[in-house]
Amino acid sequence: MATPWLICVKALVGGLFVTGFAVLGEMLQPKRFAGIFGASPAVALANLLVIALAKGDGMARDAATGMIAGSIALAVACAVAVPAVRRWGAMRGSGALWGAWIVVGGATAVPIAGGAAAGPGAAAGPGAGLPAGRRARRGPKTGETTDRSDDRDEKQSDGRPFAVDLGAVREIRRGALALRFVFGAAISVVSGLIGIVAGQRAGGVMLAAPVVLTATLTIIERQEGRGPAVTEVQGAVPGALALIGFALVAGATIAALPLAAALVAALATWVVAGIGGYLAQSALLPAWQQQVRDLALQRRAADAGAVYGDSLVGRL
Repeated sequence: MATPWLICVKALVGGLFVTGFAVLGEMLQPKRFAGIFGASPAVALANLLVIALAKGDGMARDAATGMIAGSIALAVACAVAVPAVRRWGAMRGSGALWGAWIVVGGATAVPIAGGAAAGPGAAAGPGAGLPAGRRARRGPKTGETTDRSDDRDEKQSDGRPFAVDLGAVREIRRGALALRFVFGAAISVVSGLIGIVAGQRAGGVMLAAPVVLTATLTIIERQEGRGPAVTEVQGAVPGALALIGFALVAGATIAALPLAAALVAALATWVVAGIGGYLAQSALLPAWQQQVRDLALQRRAADAGAVYGDSLVGRL
């Protein structure tokens, strides 16, 4: 397949995978658990599939190997971004996220991806973790930390670590899904071009670039407030750590197992590690759960007061 057509196919498949993961993420509660999808392997999975089918298992393995460096950098960058977004907001916090990713990614890419040689037609798949789609709600202004969705999360999770809300699919806006598709396609194109110039392993580093995550943080803060943006990046930390496992398993099995088995094994590794990391995070930091409950109680009290005030005005 000619390189231009290959990049177009990557863009299409990457966009579709991003959209699918966004729908899955939207059905998950609470928000911090859904935030794991801020570091999902959606675009990476799509592009590794296309590379393996079009260019062979060897090139797909090289891309997955390079992805290890980007995943390590993403995990560190997400941890750095949590206090940065909480203090400075999504825009400046995203700058800290990118700065940490570039520094750590550059340091780890030298030993991991530095041995790759660029070759003609070597196209790498992209992709940052995919952020989960979000319903566009009117929330508090930027800088505020309260969020009406905390009440919804508390009700739907009902004390459980996480829950699935199938009804949330009806509330997903088409514009939000279209935006995720565009992000996934754009990352695929950019990463493919980098792979052509610098080789598959160098392109593979971009499989864990935080492009979609940073854009999503800004959108969430604008629509729902700073608190949900912080929650998103908090959930992305275990997702990014799990992404390292995805890259390791994919790099080790793509050439050794049938392609479908290798990608399923890598995806299963990400799912198990991501959920395990989230549960460990919740156990180590129970204050987050208490914060969600406190915010939910505050919101219920405010809503009850508003309803009582409206009824009193109606009587007068």
